[in-house]
Amino acid sequence: MFVMNHPVDVHIGKTIRAARQGVGMTQHELAQRIGVKFQQLQKYETATNRVSGSRIWMIANALNLSVADFFPDPSSKSDEAGNGQSSESRDHSKSANAAETLAAAD
Repeated sequence: MFVMNHPVDVHIGKTIRAARQGVGMTQHELAQRIGVKFQQLQKYETATNRVSGSRIWMIANALNLSVADFFPDPSSKSDEAGNGQSSESRDHSKSANAAETLAAAD
């Protein structure tokens, strides 16, 4: 049985890949920093496997990003997650507020 990946999972995977490549890091390097095999990171990037919240947090730290940067803008009404926007094009104040909220929850 073929199961389609959820658009948010696809968006997260694409964001991980774009951010990793943007800082010039290989899959092997990022995987080592977050404690997984590069094959697992590859599965995250292709949305074959879902990324847990704690793993997104680790990836965000390794790439110097906010956890919120990995998620599409919830106010977007498009049929695709985040309307294909990169994390750079989103409102960074929303990302900062979301990160502060997450930090306060700890």
